[in-house]
Amino acid sequence: MTIGKAQMVATIRVPSDRDPARRARRPAASAPTRREVLALADWLGSWQVPAVVMEATDYWKGPF
Repeated sequence: MTIGKAQMVATIRVPSDRDPARRARRPAASAPTRREVLALADWLGSWQVPAVVMEATDYWKGPF
């Protein structure tokens, strides 16, 4: 998940529709507001994502 001041993006990898042996990316973007973070959590849950990892540096802050 990439988090910024105005937008955050989560990307999941799922089996490709064209070739199930390959993976496809499914990105989702949202604002870092409570409502949007909860909607993103629901989206991840609908794909049965068991864990989320955030890429971070010293300059990035998690959504609160």
